[in-house]
Amino acid sequence: MYNRGPGNTTIKDVAALAGVSIGTVSRVIHNKGYISEPTRQKVLEAITETQFIPNINAQTASEHQAPVVGVIVPEITNPFLSYLVSYIEKYLNLENYSVMLCNNLYSAEKTKKFIDRLLQYRVRGLFMIATKLDDRDYLEMIREKLSIVCINTIMEKVDCINCADWQTTFELTEHLISLGHRDIAYMGFNHTSPPTLERLRGFQDAMMKHHLPIREEYLQGTDVTMRPIQNLRDGNHAPANVLASRLLDLPNPPTAIMAVNDYYALGIYTECHKRGLQVGRDISVAGYDDIPLTEIMTPPVTSVHCDVDSMAYIATSTLVDRIKSKEHQQLDSRNILVPGSLRLRASTASPVTARHRIYPDR
Repeated sequence: MYNRGPGNTTIKDVAALAGVSIGTVSRVIHNKGYISEPTRQKVLEAITETQFIPNINAQTASEHQAPVVGVIVPEITNPFLSYLVSYIEKYLNLENYSVMLCNNLYSAEKTKKFIDRLLQYRVRGLFMIATKLDDRDYLEMIREKLSIVCINTIMEKVDCINCADWQTTFELTEHLISLGHRDIAYMGFNHTSPPTLERLRGFQDAMMKHHLPIREEYLQGTDVTMRPIQNLRDGNHAPANVLASRLLDLPNPPTAIMAVNDYYALGIYTECHKRGLQVGRDISVAGYDDIPLTEIMTPPVTSVHCDVDSMAYIATSTLVDRIKSKEHQQLDSRNILVPGSLRLRASTASPVTARHRIYPDR
């Protein structure tokens, strides 16, 4: 019984267990030449039992001189993530690394399948962007084989690069308070997403610092994963629109709504428009990430700008250092926070003095 685990066994182990030559195993793996069906089955069973991962690049190593780094993202159509990946690729290319991109569509099962495939390709390192692995045993196994850096998420025993979510949200909340807002809502946080929970905590801490009430009905979270493009297609049924409707239809609605990201802010805009409310006059709205769309919306959206270039540079430098270190598993993991900055625009202003101007029946 072999128990070395994926990536630790060799083609010799497979050949010995199957009772065939190394050449026979190679022909089965690459599906070349004639192999009898019984022999093929013996080899395949031996591969399964030994958990052997074939080196797909072995025969073409001379054609692929640059070592490869895997990048797993939940949805490359998300503008923030696509910008981040483009900067990562730029800095990896400067270090003579190539990129293999995997789009997991927020699926933990797909994430594992992609990682197994990346191990087959003998990638040197792995970026996990806005992606978590809750299977600790599996994570421990791949940490022994790969240098890993996480971006925009938090995982134990792994280097994590994040925007200063708590600090920037704290500052944004204080900005709204300085404008005179007291009834402030926060929406879009997800209990499975550490960065969004850090942003929620920043909001709550700022409110408590100024002795302002945090009303339960003003905290609108979701268990639904936010997919930007799907959100636009779903319209009224999109998570952002549903949460915004709940807040705007309260008997005592907030004068300002903070969204966990700019796509949730877009949902607020849509629901305000339906109700005849003008953002920046009747209600203040703020987002996060500062995607390009924020500057062309009417009015432009106040948001938090994350320095994507710096995040990518720090993440790439960290991963390359890990790869070059022969004892990368033994080094202490780091949690690096990249400073962000406020982009104050016309979507936030002082609250109107007469609420009945907006809601005459309340």
